[in-house]
Amino acid sequence: IELIPPADRIWADPCLVKKDGEHYLFIEEKLNAKKNAHLSVFRLNEDGQPIEMKPERILEEPFHLSYPFVFEWEGRYFMVPESGDARKVILYESTNFPYNWKPIRVLIEGAQYYDATIYHHTDGYWYLFCTQKSDDRFSADAYLHLYFSKDLLNDAFQPHPMNPLLTDVRGARPAGALFIQEGKLIRPAQCCAPRYGYGIYFYEIQELTPATYKEIKLAERIPSANSSILGMHTYQYASGFEITDQQMVRSC
Repeated sequence: IELIPPADRIWADPCLVKKDGEHYLFIEEKLNAKKNAHLSVFRLNEDGQPIEMKPERILEEPFHLSYPFVFEWEGRYFMVPESGDARKVILYESTNFPYNWKPIRVLIEGAQYYDATIYHHTDGYWYLFCTQKSDDRFSADAYLHLYFSKDLLNDAFQPHPMNPLLTDVRGARPAGALFIQEGKLIRPAQCCAPRYGYGIYFYEIQELTPATYKEIKLAERIPSANSSILGMHTYQYASGFEITDQQMVRSC
């Protein structure tokens, strides 16, 4: 199934959530005529087909928003969008899912954070992966940082002692939710070389604690030289669907 945006905008950073038998696909929506993007949502049927061909806008801020990382916890629905321009990672909650998103707390602040991805581990800790840069001299794609907290809604997120976990534009920046495959915890990551949004790397996380971290690269998904696909930079495996965004040449 392909969702192709009108020529006056781009759609990117898909995140799929299932609730009460329905699927909701959250996306970044960037109009060519505007500087900043906002967040929108498609409602999909059980086969993954959009119920309406036009997504509905759900969140707009004075700063750029992208990468709507949406997740459920104890019957409540939360979102952590990318808001690097605001120099903080903001946790939002929906009061009328999938609409009405309200900021409820700042998880980390003081630098520019990109594509924050949260994972609640079996050890009881919440882990927050992101790339980070302290000023414009540094790349937004190269420095993987990890934060952790015992309580998502109340405790501060602490920086991991091994930060940065990875210093490489080929694999540092998160590319979607962590997932389990064949008993392995997989971290999708962006390959931003030779250019931003080039492809996806997949890492197996072998060790994840507040004191230690270890991962190994398992696979990659890179466009072939003769493909019409120029790049991709977000991946998700959820509810039986495999979802990615793709950059392609348009004929109009």
